[in-house]
Amino acid sequence: MNEVQLLEATIKTSIPDSLKAIIIDPPPINIGKNRFLRISDEFEQENTLHQFLTVDEMQAGWLALADDADFAGEQILQFAETLGSPMICIGIGDHNKGQIIVFDYDLYASKVAGSMEEFLAMLY
Repeated sequence: MNEVQLLEATIKTSIPDSLKAIIIDPPPINIGKNRFLRISDEFEQENTLHQFLTVDEMQAGWLALADDADFAGEQILQFAETLGSPMICIGIGDHNKGQIIVFDYDLYASKVAGSMEEFLAMLY
């Protein structure tokens, strides 16, 4: 099984339905004149949510980071971008499945929400 097939199988079996829904029909993240929304007051402006990734972008990111021991060891899949370097990811391992995690090479992985629903409720 090649890496793309492995990712597709992971998306089909490991990712919660709530993320599958976002991949199929991403919610708008622009409200009024605000171009970007912040995840929470704890994140600096440069780390605001920018966009949800398409399946193709998720696959490309997965393949690009497949050999990165720090990232791969976390068992996470990036599904959204920020304006800064942190990546918004969802857990796909047995220990973190469905949790929303911010991954940054300086801070590594930090859980920000226990579920996709909780994460989406944080957006304003």
